[in-house]
Amino acid sequence: KGLSVREVNIEFASQCNLRCHFCSLDHNKAKDLITAEILEKFLNGFITDKRYGGIKRINLYNGGEVLLHPKRLEMLALIKKYKDLAKEKNMLFPEIHLLTNGMLLREKLAEDIIALDVVDLLGVSFDGGTPEAFEEMRANSNWEIFYKNIKAFDKIRKEKKSKVKMSAISCITSDKPIHTNWMHPQFQELYTLLDWYELRR
Repeated sequence: KGLSVREVNIEFASQCNLRCHFCSLDHNKAKDLITAEILEKFLNGFITDKRYGGIKRINLYNGGEVLLHPKRLEMLALIKKYKDLAKEKNMLFPEIHLLTNGMLLREKLAEDIIALDVVDLLGVSFDGGTPEAFEEMRANSNWEIFYKNIKAFDKIRKEKKSKVKMSAISCITSDKPIHTNWMHPQFQELYTLLDWYELRR
């Protein structure tokens, strides 16, 4: 029988460049990075162990920022290797979802990630509805950098005819309604680029 587990979270880096007020990440703990050896040992199970058959999704996040891993592209390439191996063997491989706060997702990195053709869905974290609320809720963030990075990723994925989808789950403070009509025009613009999004309290 297959595993009852349907999703697995893989934390590339147990650290983050932001200090969001609502985050549960312990910033005082030792900072760890996943190694290629550990990742490969796990990924090999999809080719060699039928019990992995129930896993439908691998989430590249847990608490830290994925893109802080110094070998992030090598790690994604390793996942791609096993994704391709599974395809060669006519085996199903889980969807790869990567969640990022977007601050490090500059144009060159966006191009590299899209070129690898391994990520099925890029989740981006942005909250608040206005640049001011975004920067207040996500300490150390910069709205203009985030806005530019997400627009660039979307532009590149469309130019390259990539199948990678984009999504967001956004936190909205209780004094604002759960819709986008009142939001800053740049927020409204980004939501139109996404394949889906959810607004939460």
